[in-house]
Amino acid sequence: MESTETPSTREMLESIMDHLDRIDQRLSVIEEQQNSPWMTIQEAAQYVRLSVSKIRKLVRTDSIPYRRLPGDKSKVIFSRRSLDLWLIYNKQSFTNKEREKANMWIN
Repeated sequence: MESTETPSTREMLESIMDHLDRIDQRLSVIEEQQNSPWMTIQEAAQYVRLSVSKIRKLVRTDSIPYRRLPGDKSKVIFSRRSLDLWLIYNKQSFTNKEREKANMWIN
């Protein structure tokens, strides 16, 4: 008959604490990303609810506001504020008056 050892209470608590530390680290990264005015292409795609490939196409045609990273011209970043404006100006159902109000709010 094989005996199976069960982890001690201490080992279980250590394992739980390790998991909690990893969760805390991941949450810190997410929190930092949400507070940043800049977004990666993946974050921008999620923010405007488009696919990453659609965002890349918009970048290639200069149809969306973006900036190239100074050290790596192949990478682009997006300003949350500029994307907000872009969304407002590209939504056909907004009236000119609503666009003016939104522009005042953003600027």
